[in-house]
Amino acid sequence: MKIALIPMASSGRINICTALARTLATFNHECVFILPAVWTATLKDSGFQVETFEDTTVAPSDDVRSSSSNLISSQAAVFSLPALQQFPLVGAHGFKQCCDSIMKDNGSYAETIKRVKPDLIIFDFWTTVPAFVQSGIPYVALFSCSPPMIYWKSDAPPFSSGLGKGDDLELIKQTRERFSKSLEPIRKQFDEYLESVGINLELEDRLDFSLLGQSPHLNIYLYPRDLDYSEYGPVPEKWFRLEHMVRGSDDESPLGLPDDSWLNRTDQNDGKKLILFSLGSMATALIDIMNRLIGILAHSPHRFIVSKGIHHESIELPDNMIGGKYLNQMKIMPKVDLVIHHGGNSTFIETFYFGKPCIILPILGDQFDNGRRVVDLKVGASFSPHSVTQEQLLSAIDSILEDEQLLARVEKIGNNLRNTNSHKELNEKLESIVNNQK
Repeated sequence: MKIALIPMASSGRINICTALARTLATFNHECVFILPAVWTATLKDSGFQVETFEDTTVAPSDDVRSSSSNLISSQAAVFSLPALQQFPLVGAHGFKQCCDSIMKDNGSYAETIKRVKPDLIIFDFWTTVPAFVQSGIPYVALFSCSPPMIYWKSDAPPFSSGLGKGDDLELIKQTRERFSKSLEPIRKQFDEYLESVGINLELEDRLDFSLLGQSPHLNIYLYPRDLDYSEYGPVPEKWFRLEHMVRGSDDESPLGLPDDSWLNRTDQNDGKKLILFSLGSMATALIDIMNRLIGILAHSPHRFIVSKGIHHESIELPDNMIGGKYLNQMKIMPKVDLVIHHGGNSTFIETFYFGKPCIILPILGDQFDNGRRVVDLKVGASFSPHSVTQEQLLSAIDSILEDEQLLARVEKIGNNLRNTNSHKELNEKLESIVNNQK
């Protein structure tokens, strides 16, 4: 069958949908991407068909990959706030951006869908998209962030709050109300738009305080079974847990490092471990935080591979480190002993897929949730990158690397992920949806 994959216009969402497309292609499905033309380059070497439309608000010369990084660096003070204070500013802004893009591009999505004529639509947005709902084609919502929002009816912590097991239920309730209230002006404007294009708000069936109406066909979220929020009950109705979408390693592509010999493990008898340090493509824009953390890690006896990001030319690395602007993370991660990262859902799952322990230094969004999750389940550590001390971070590195029980738990999670049947099960559900529609 022909499947249209439609990600929100961001590198992270496009990468996730690309990984899903590669999985679906193994079941002989034709995968077609639909997105604004300015993002075409991100899928240049993917091997998938790309159908585009012009986004008149973005100049063709704009570096779309660095746009999010520029936003992060320009709002550094906001991103230093703790999770509970940050969402009404950062989270609400993200929802508004998504709403604005839908109101602008909905017609273009509708026209492109008519031209492509897919059998199924899978989309990764934070909001309802009228073009998908009204297409007459079965559609599946992909929620690629951490899953507390999926379990909201069971009093799970609010999405991107960093709250977790054992926290006061009244605090959870108050936080959810505050997050929802911060979206009220955006929700009001978007609801007026939805009604103006014929969407029945009574049928929206929204996901918690978000602006995303759940699909009546199927909804997908990404998370390992062993780390899921099972304390809040079974997977909710109409939802399917896909345990990972790890895209695999391309052995032919370069590492992104000036010296590949750092992955040579023959010198490990000296007790030095190899650690990957990455804050993701967005958070590496926080140059002061990058330099602060690199300064701390310079005092470690271990060796580090550093993803330097957009400001790579401004980052000086000490002798125990090597790095590059963008790294081939899939090729590097299997070779390291530990991953220090920002807690973005893709990197979070990839780390466990390869059976690697982690330390999470969250900056925004669901990174706070994933940081809290590894602490609650005793499979890693998490600290604020703005305030973590040298003693805390270096001690955590050594403690984790020496904790045989923790390492065994992480390896078991990785083994389960590498042997999951969830991709086959998802394919069966998708084929059933399309066959029933026909």
